[in-house]
Amino acid sequence: MTASARSAFSWLAAALLLAACSPYTEPPEGPYAGVLKRGESVTEATPAGPFTALSIMYRQGGGFLTSTQIASMRLLYRDRVLIKQAEDLTRWDGLEPPVYFAEVFEKYERVLQLAYERDGKAVVEKLPQAVQYRATRAYPHGFPMASGLLYFPGDTRPGFLLRALPVKTTVLPETLADQYSLFAHTLAAISPDGAAFALVDSHEAPSMVMVVDADGGRRDAIALPRTYLPEALDEHVNPYERVWNWARTTLAWYRNAADKWEVRTVTAATTPANVVEELFLDDGSGYSQCFAASNTRCLPAWRSANAAQLQKLFGPDYAPPFAYVPPAATRAFGANVSLLLLSAQGGGGTGAAYSAYIDGAQEAVVAQLAARLERRHIAFVRADQCPRRTDYRGRCEALLAEKLQRGESVGRVLEQLIASMEDQPGVLFILPSMAVVVRARPEGGSIIQTLLRADFSRKD
Repeated sequence: MTASARSAFSWLAAALLLAACSPYTEPPEGPYAGVLKRGESVTEATPAGPFTALSIMYRQGGGFLTSTQIASMRLLYRDRVLIKQAEDLTRWDGLEPPVYFAEVFEKYERVLQLAYERDGKAVVEKLPQAVQYRATRAYPHGFPMASGLLYFPGDTRPGFLLRALPVKTTVLPETLADQYSLFAHTLAAISPDGAAFALVDSHEAPSMVMVVDADGGRRDAIALPRTYLPEALDEHVNPYERVWNWARTTLAWYRNAADKWEVRTVTAATTPANVVEELFLDDGSGYSQCFAASNTRCLPAWRSANAAQLQKLFGPDYAPPFAYVPPAATRAFGANVSLLLLSAQGGGGTGAAYSAYIDGAQEAVVAQLAARLERRHIAFVRADQCPRRTDYRGRCEALLAEKLQRGESVGRVLEQLIASMEDQPGVLFILPSMAVVVRARPEGGSIIQTLLRADFSRKD
């Protein structure tokens, strides 16, 4: 063995000897020694009622190459270990007796647990699918909706509510979520008795609302004018406060003829001369109307389409949930209207939009729509009149800047929508507040559909 090798071996042996004699491997001391193992020490202890939250530092070895340090949290209940190791342990603010959130690992999966006292005994329970729910740095464990009430929103699901005290978890019912239906996955309001929930499609720019019961029953979805809520610029501001404040001033609860909860808008809108045409001319006035027969806020003469009518239009494999038949001899854009359908937008954006099935030919409906827009002095761009480009990018940019004062980028969703029309039949109209397409139907007549509802004057 060379001199350098002997020196390295001696250094390593000394380090191992020091580690073996290190005070970090000595038995724990202090008032919490009974709940600690060798190498553990308490860096902070926070008692609250029968609970004590401990910050633990685990250290093993004392050498540069052989030491280990791991920080964790431990929760005691009446001086006994209740939760042995948590990545994070947070107390629910403002509650007495105390309630704790604990992030732990179970079988390599992060799980959110709740710890509290009930009837003189400690309770630890797992929150439902907590790892899949949204959180922010300022609100890692639910968003406060009221005193003792937290909301855990999902990415594509309504999420759940957590109440205390006593502790109660309520998983919000799923709404329709197929490719033809509506994604109402954000809680906007709770009925006075807590038995129903008003869900919207966005906490930033709601465009529809659907009421669901705690037992899974639902009302017809109601489309609303697209509303852009104030931006949450401060990360410490609860981002859901905006939609809850909006709902308090916009929606009112009432019971319908079947004694089920419904919502209606507080401000009544004047009825346009032609309610169907208005849907495709102006988002604000058009979507102030609705067509659900059970809702007293909606137009009373419309009724839900029956199975035979749906099968005639859509075939046997699809029965859209929100399809409405108009009063006799309802006309729009110079032809009879046979059906009005509320479904998810078809242009890549989020939200709800109407489609109207009209007896008139595509060319006639396109001409009528253009005439209505010009008569109302509503600016518009027809995508088929934009100059063709080989790469599709910026194809309508010049016309949009000229007619809609769209000086900024067209925006990814709108740009993709314009590009997609190169390979699809139909005439796309881009208005200040929506993008509308008119297509011919193979069996005759045409369909006019809103593909995108947005304020195109916004830079975002």
